[in-house]
Amino acid sequence: MTTESTTAMWVMPHWTSDFGRSRRHLEAAVRAIFDQTDTDWELVVVDDGSEDPAALEYLRVLADRRPRQVHLIAESSNRGAGAARNIGVRWAAARRSPFVLFLDADDLSRPGRLAAVRAAFADESNPGVVYSTFDVVDPDGRTVPLASMTASVAEVIEAHRSGPPRGSDVWIAIGTDIGYVNHTSSTAVRTDVARAHPFPAERVSEDSHTWLRYSAGGARFAYLDAPWSAYRTTTDEAGSLSRNREGGKAEFYAAKARVDADGFRCAIELAAARGAIAPTAVPELWVGFHLRLAATLAREGQNALAREAAVAARAVSVAATERRLAARRWSNQPWAISEGEG
Repeated sequence: MTTESTTAMWVMPHWTSDFGRSRRHLEAAVRAIFDQTDTDWELVVVDDGSEDPAALEYLRVLADRRPRQVHLIAESSNRGAGAARNIGVRWAAARRSPFVLFLDADDLSRPGRLAAVRAAFADESNPGVVYSTFDVVDPDGRTVPLASMTASVAEVIEAHRSGPPRGSDVWIAIGTDIGYVNHTSSTAVRTDVARAHPFPAERVSEDSHTWLRYSAGGARFAYLDAPWSAYRTTTDEAGSLSRNREGGKAEFYAAKARVDADGFRCAIELAAARGAIAPTAVPELWVGFHLRLAATLAREGQNALAREAAVAARAVSVAATERRLAARRWSNQPWAISEGEG
């Protein structure tokens, strides 16, 4: 019988159209893994159809120099970061790695991240997901203060400071109350959980969709109150696999709203199948989801989309919507005012 390995697997999706511009960020991300205090790891880089052949040459040389620890999977077409992560997860599962750590190719991990994550997975509470808070840095690695962050990123950091969710069925709090809390490059997951709930075929908010299903499928979440990762804000388009929130484009947020709603629907189905929620709770959950989404969209200046989300909440239950608006003190928000008011 084959036993489970102890070797953790770093999963790094990568794409670039101009390696001359993106190389420094990839090198920094890889170096952050090499600098880990816990050395029992392997890295699989999944190149998602990079347009610049220089990137593949660099990655091949890297893998050839450290063949026991660094592996390259080169895809011939671009399918998005989620698809690339799924490939990396399958690689980890085939090697019986107990857990994977996600790290985008333009982000960073602190030297003690793997050691802290390994200790958290060993806890008797048996978490399936371990996530942490994170620093936000600019393209040159300088720390970005909270006041200068884009609204949706600041919302995540504020949630960490006020009480991040942990334990079972955190998808409910994330979807209806707190909003998105775990940045991809600060998230680690047991390989069996990641294998059971792959990233969807989406290029926007695919991580949020996945975290909801991890939790609703039964995985417990553990939180580390230390910035073990650094999220790099907008790099140039040549090297970033992260979706650029800073642009504030309505089409991005419309896609995000659609994907987040589908993720929440899937979460409800998974939780119901486990018997974790009663059918009578579903309408109230949907009201909470739509209003939480509306508040996030409004904070990003997407007022028309926020209004659509509030209308969707009222379509489920006017009474439940009004109760939740009053409880959250959102009743006077422009996006929350119903037709005929204001």
